[in-house]
Amino acid sequence: MKSLGDADLLRNHMLATLEMASLVEDAAVRRAMLTFVVAGGGFAGVETIGALNDFVREAVRYYPNLREADVRVVLIHPNAALPTWFPRHLNDLIPLHYR
Repeated sequence: MKSLGDADLLRNHMLATLEMASLVEDAAVRRAMLTFVVAGGGFAGVETIGALNDFVREAVRYYPNLREADVRVVLIHPNAALPTWFPRHLNDLIPLHYR
């Protein structure tokens, strides 16, 4: 994200996704819709995924048809661990997928 407008677009997209997912009856489709992916485990990627995770998990309670357990937040990073300047315990908390 490079501007406040980018953050606003992301926020609106997350809310629209929650709204659409709340109308879907198929649990597998709903779970797929509630999977949010961020690429890059640098500072911006970790900040983005942290804020996205907090926002979505807070907002999901306003949608009675959704469960927080259906929300999945994934960080994709090219290495097996986050950079060394992150606290070590974050490597255990964030589902990290890498290639």
